[in-house]
Amino acid sequence: LDPIAFRSRRAMCDTFGLCIRGVAVAPAHRPEPPEPRKDKDPVAPVVAPAAEAPPKAASSRPPLVPYGPWQRVSTAGAVHTMFLREDTETSTTDIFIPSMWDEEYDETHHVEWRKRELRCTPAIGFYAGQELLFVYDEHPERVVLHGEQNPCDRCPPDLAGRQNFLRCCLQIALGPRKTSTLPTEALSKSALVPRAAHIAQGFSWPLEVPGFAKAAWKVETFLGGPLLVELHSFGALRLQFRLPQDATFAELYHSCEAAFYHHGCRLPEFVLCTMDGSAVLPRDAKRPMNQAALRSVAEWQETLEDAAAGVGHQRVQLIVHDISGALVADLTMPGDTTASKCKAKLREITWRHEPGECMNLVLSDGTVWTGEVPSKVFEEPSPELRLTLVWSSAFQFFAVPIGSGAKIIAGKGVLRTAPERESHVARVGFEVSQKHGPCAGASKLMKLHTRGHPSGSTGIGKLSELLPGFEEDDAKEETSTSLHIFELGPEVVQLKINVTSDGNQVGGSYYTTVAPLHVSSCVLRSFLSYQFLPGAKWPRLAVFREKFCEVAFKELKTYLQENPHLEGFTLTH
Repeated sequence: LDPIAFRSRRAMCDTFGLCIRGVAVAPAHRPEPPEPRKDKDPVAPVVAPAAEAPPKAASSRPPLVPYGPWQRVSTAGAVHTMFLREDTETSTTDIFIPSMWDEEYDETHHVEWRKRELRCTPAIGFYAGQELLFVYDEHPERVVLHGEQNPCDRCPPDLAGRQNFLRCCLQIALGPRKTSTLPTEALSKSALVPRAAHIAQGFSWPLEVPGFAKAAWKVETFLGGPLLVELHSFGALRLQFRLPQDATFAELYHSCEAAFYHHGCRLPEFVLCTMDGSAVLPRDAKRPMNQAALRSVAEWQETLEDAAAGVGHQRVQLIVHDISGALVADLTMPGDTTASKCKAKLREITWRHEPGECMNLVLSDGTVWTGEVPSKVFEEPSPELRLTLVWSSAFQFFAVPIGSGAKIIAGKGVLRTAPERESHVARVGFEVSQKHGPCAGASKLMKLHTRGHPSGSTGIGKLSELLPGFEEDDAKEETSTSLHIFELGPEVVQLKINVTSDGNQVGGSYYTTVAPLHVSSCVLRSFLSYQFLPGAKWPRLAVFREKFCEVAFKELKTYLQENPHLEGFTLTH
């Protein structure tokens, strides 16, 4: 029996039992539909038996809305248990939207929607293992949970509206709570999609037999999603798990806690940061974790349609293996194909949608393939190019306990204690919890900002010239919380900064400040965010006075040399 022949999670679960991080998933059964109400209950239409129904209702469960049959639904990358039912009729509601400028710009929207109910048992988060009842009724911009109305996007009566309703419910279920760490009861009931080795063990697949290892890997990517998260912590601990393409920062944090717990350890209150310390990640339940700003490069991926395009009759055979020697792909491509087009093909085959810089195609001589196919390949009767695919994951994070006193050195990494600083370099720090103010050096730097419409141009100079006498070193402060440290010098740059928001139509505020010069856009965004937008969850770095034109670069000095007329940057949210 070919396991890849199963085309849905449902078919696979119906056939095999599966152990997911300590949670036993038995072969799925088809329970009876909810029992009809008794005569003494309020009069309600009897629900027709459905093809599938949730487990029998507990006595504490809220009364059911009498419409529609129950249907089991699922989302990629998680093992949430969800049952949905919706009304067959469409309702219309008029929503009045007043203008903040003038009455003549007031609008009235005629919104079509459909009554919906969702019974969801989250696999991660504060409500892991608890059944929640979400109701979408009466107001098309509200979802009710436990009698409390939660704002949500409009959910039209079509399939897209259904998916939007599911997404809104999961965002509410996985949203932030009063405590940032999960209780033990929730962690003990949490579950993650297993790795390939666990899947093979659960299915009794012999991995030494050719094909079974690849089959287990394909099942893992199909169930888990294309984002392979690699989690590091002090003590050289390294954990991996998969998340779907649209996973949020909150899902990432909850999954990390679950992964640590099932590994046998428990982290205190912590934050996640990139491996080089360039950014600390927020606990945002609505913002996707797959952010281009974390990678300091312009986001551009060639599509599969572009990869298939090619001119001429000459063809080349591309044989791609991974570092273990296993065959990844055997492709026939046009003779004018490029490395980026090959990567676009491989993304669809491997189902890992990471940016091109994280995919390295290595030639037989050990060099990385860039550009077009080498000309010497076409000297052979049958042109053939052998490649090795080496991944450099874009989703590697470090879990830093907030109370550990660790030092996150922007652009360098996470250390327990800060090293000695270099000569003519100042270091300013900010507490990662942001519950207290900035450190002494950072506070002094923020007082040196000049506010108002700036004049003059961007200037590069020595730290001693632009900030005379500024020799602060916050990294040496003894603090009970972890610090995010930024180094200034020996060279720095004076920049104009426009601080605004997406909804601000006036222009925002303007400042002149001094920033580090040899840093990436990711580090610069973090450095400015702590000072000008400390309460914003995810500010964006954009072109000066062009807040919707984001920037990405590996080094600020090179970027300024390539753009000599650049006035500064905009920080918006």
